[in-house]
Amino acid sequence: MIRSISNPEDLFRLDSAEHDGPIEIGETEFAFFQRSTHPHAVRARVILNAWFRAYPNRARSTLRKRIQSKPPHAFDSSVFELYVHALLRACGFDVEVNDVAVPEQGRQRPDFLASEPSSKRRYYVEATVVRGSQQDRSLDAQLYQLNWYASRHVRESGFAVGLRRRGIQRGEGNISPRAFATFLNEWFRDSRAPDASEERTYRHAGSGWTLPLRLIRLENPGKRLDQVIAIQTGAARWSCEGVDVLRKELNSKRRKYKRLDAPLVVAVACNDFVLQLGPEEMREALVGTGCDSVWRRRGGDVRRAPIGVLYVNGCYASGLQEAAPCLWENPSWAEQLRPWPLPRTELRGDALTAEHRPGQRAATLLRIES
Repeated sequence: MIRSISNPEDLFRLDSAEHDGPIEIGETEFAFFQRSTHPHAVRARVILNAWFRAYPNRARSTLRKRIQSKPPHAFDSSVFELYVHALLRACGFDVEVNDVAVPEQGRQRPDFLASEPSSKRRYYVEATVVRGSQQDRSLDAQLYQLNWYASRHVRESGFAVGLRRRGIQRGEGNISPRAFATFLNEWFRDSRAPDASEERTYRHAGSGWTLPLRLIRLENPGKRLDQVIAIQTGAARWSCEGVDVLRKELNSKRRKYKRLDAPLVVAVACNDFVLQLGPEEMREALVGTGCDSVWRRRGGDVRRAPIGVLYVNGCYASGLQEAAPCLWENPSWAEQLRPWPLPRTELRGDALTAEHRPGQRAATLLRIES
């Protein structure tokens, strides 16, 4: 099990937390997690420290610089690389990091080389985080602030709200967190009546923002959630922007690493709510009828594509135990991925076949269950 023992070589100090508020404007994510006293931040520090200790010594300094740097994408990418490295080791692979395994002259190599001891199979694994536009990230930051404040000032228990991400109408300025929390308290209180409204629209007169909300009744009427707002993408089938973004990212990796001496698996974390995909959207991105589908390219060789995509909707430092990666198998190479003890999805013709293995969730493998 992961232990909370300080170490001079750790990423985070475990005795310096002093802040109970949300991330400040202009503050780096690393600085926020270093000083936050929120339980999610405390747990993230312990988990990431343990994974960092298991990272190869020669690669730590580079990773430390990136995770402590100012660009927010550097923090997300570094956390995901630590996650993938830890997950590969937990799956029983021997893992070499690119900074340690020197690439051949003139050839680029992915982040990791994973070797399966019993079968001697090797896989290159590239970890990447897909992101939306700057406007999407700005909206996500505002929703985070709103969620943080509401979750701490809504006193009525037994309820939460679903927010349809694509139904938001933007306004000028920012939504008042205090006014929004008051709105939720009144709605939750009224919802104890049997004829209460299940859907409402919050309109903030001061800024012009409109938020479409749906009431969520918790099984335990005395429970209050750490995150009172559940963000829903509400994307139309086959038209989600995330399909195009994922295709573009995977095809760029295929072109970049086309001369490898072992099969390629691409690990993808989608940390933008608006881009996150369900099973049907994943199928469309990978084997849809479009000419840019990753595994069915016109005039292309399907065997040059990644043999697997390890996809996870959201791999956040504050919720690592909740990340649920699923391994999508290239139909031409499915048997190559049999050693991977993870939930998988096979694509047989036009059908989806999901194989779920009890007790083999990522959180169980990583020993970071809640």
